[in-house]
Amino acid sequence: ATWGDATAMRSGFSVAASEAAASGVSLYQTDSGLRDISARFDATYFLTDDFGFYASAIGKVLVEQAAKSPIVQDKGSPLQLSSNLGLIYRF
Repeated sequence: ATWGDATAMRSGFSVAASEAAASGVSLYQTDSGLRDISARFDATYFLTDDFGFYASAIGKVLVEQAAKSPIVQDKGSPLQLSSNLGLIYRF
């Protein structure tokens, strides 16, 4: 779980009057609070002593004030997914 202070929550999820007028979303004010709950999966597999692969997947669910933001409700989703793939070479 991730806690957001008032500055971070306002920056990411609040909508000021000027922003509402420009974007068409509703006014919204947040304060500090729980931002998301997440789970992560990481895997590493080496084909040789020096060469391998890396993969990760992260799933987050925005909660409370973050999930109720019109930015999320109207323009996005409370479910946030990301993944990474990579090559590993040890020198």
